[in-house]
Amino acid sequence: MIKGLGLTAGIAAPMLGLSSCSSSSEPNALSMLMMAPVILPIAGIYAGIEAEERMKKRERERAEALKAKRKDGPFVELWSNGKKRAEGTYKNTELHGLHTKWRKSGQKSDEGYYDEGRLIKSTSWHENGQKSGETRKTSAAWWYESGQIKREYFYHDATRNLTKKETSWYENGQKSYEVSRTSRGHSSSTRYWNKNGEEVSYKEWDKRSR
Repeated sequence: MIKGLGLTAGIAAPMLGLSSCSSSSEPNALSMLMMAPVILPIAGIYAGIEAEERMKKRERERAEALKAKRKDGPFVELWSNGKKRAEGTYKNTELHGLHTKWRKSGQKSDEGYYDEGRLIKSTSWHENGQKSGETRKTSAAWWYESGQIKREYFYHDATRNLTKKETSWYENGQKSYEVSRTSRGHSSSTRYWNKNGEEVSYKEWDKRSR
């Protein structure tokens, strides 16, 4: 039952105040029902993050596949219907300057600026025209199709390899989680809320020990 929620026993058991060492400590139906407001929102958050990571992985794999075919200079990729799929320029086999992508319908989906492979800034759009994502020097943000902000990251530096603060919202506008990190990547605090705005989990670490 715990696995069905997307949580391992090692994570769920401490949340339930139970030990996973003996069968007598297995959570019964009543205890699981009482803890559902805590477990379900967090499980949903992790599922959403995992789905986004899978999408990013597919994009990286596609980029790696294209890299083997790259040549310096401008390029254009086309959809099967003849419409543009992507357009940009390579320099030393890396994206450089303006890079634009379109959907099969001809609608622009992404636009970014690169400096020999390093993304400087980018903007993406949903099919309904609403902005879906935006990346800048030390920050990034994503939005739902409704226009409600979905997630916001602030990074320690322009490499954007390490976030110092992450915030996520449900589509109804309520915060779902907030994480702060030290420059070494350790979490200094984490906080989770359910869709009703009620805090379901909070933890803070002593930064001096990090």
